[in-house]
Amino acid sequence: MLSAPGQRGVGLIEVLIALVMISFALLGLAALQGKAQRAELESYQRSQALILLQDMASRLRANPAQRQNYVTDGAICNEESPPDSSAALHERDLHEWACLLAGHRERLSDEPVGGLIRGHGCIERIDDDLFVISVAWQGLTRVPRPNPEVSTCGQSSVPDAEEEERRRTLSIPVRFYVP
Repeated sequence: MLSAPGQRGVGLIEVLIALVMISFALLGLAALQGKAQRAELESYQRSQALILLQDMASRLRANPAQRQNYVTDGAICNEESPPDSSAALHERDLHEWACLLAGHRERLSDEPVGGLIRGHGCIERIDDDLFVISVAWQGLTRVPRPNPEVSTCGQSSVPDAEEEERRRTLSIPVRFYVP
């Protein structure tokens, strides 16, 4: 088939332009997939934090006589020497909660992987009948902090200002009836 003298190579240029457009579309799709995975992890971390908040609130409500002993700025999980069965209930509760925050129940190659990223739990006593339970963790993206003084839970574990902008905190109040 003969083509006009000015028409040679036009089909090849069209194919090259189509390939460039497909390449950009695939790059955009890969970026979208990465953002979706990051959002999925952020969502998972938030739901885990909510579950852990409710868990400690239930533990605190189940042992109201010892509620003042639950106050902590961050319980420590020591897998090598956990509290024995004769230890006080609040000691076992705080230890188990710290282990759940650290993810010691799920392991991969003997490393804990099931917890929050730099998870930290705090219980503050506001007055005799009001306690505030907080869970802090490290997010993947920076978020604006409208009121940084809301909760100081986990601030001691944050090394720099950039990571402070990625710190997430959830808190719930637990009120007891005091006659």
